[in-house]
Amino acid sequence: MKALSVRQPWAWLIVAGYKGIENRTWETRHRGPLLIHAGKTFDWPGYFRLAGLVGMRGRLSPGDLPQAQEKPELRFDERYKLGGIIGRVELADIRADMDRFCVSDLADWAEIGMRHWVMERPVELEFVACPGKQGIFEVAL
Repeated sequence: MKALSVRQPWAWLIVAGYKGIENRTWETRHRGPLLIHAGKTFDWPGYFRLAGLVGMRGRLSPGDLPQAQEKPELRFDERYKLGGIIGRVELADIRADMDRFCVSDLADWAEIGMRHWVMERPVELEFVACPGKQGIFEVAL
């Protein structure tokens, strides 16, 4: 099955149903089922930027956001698995710009100048450790 590697905390936000957009600089012809692979590295700047936006998002409250403790201990909430498959989504569409979203929940996550991968029907799966790759890659489950 096809998979996409996404750094945490973004991978968890996708499979937990909070983030319906993944921003990429490239497109794919693939549509349909897509496994979400949590990369081996954690996006600390992204996490702290997200933590600052929690109250503004409306759909996320501070209690919803898994806690992470910055270095040196590097302890993570149980939901932040690294280096494996954590869920599945349906890749429904890829849109070229934010204007096509008009006013929607998806526009909250869209970054200007990127390709917006619209992900629907997220499902969290039992963690399966496996190496990730760049681009869309095949995983045998």
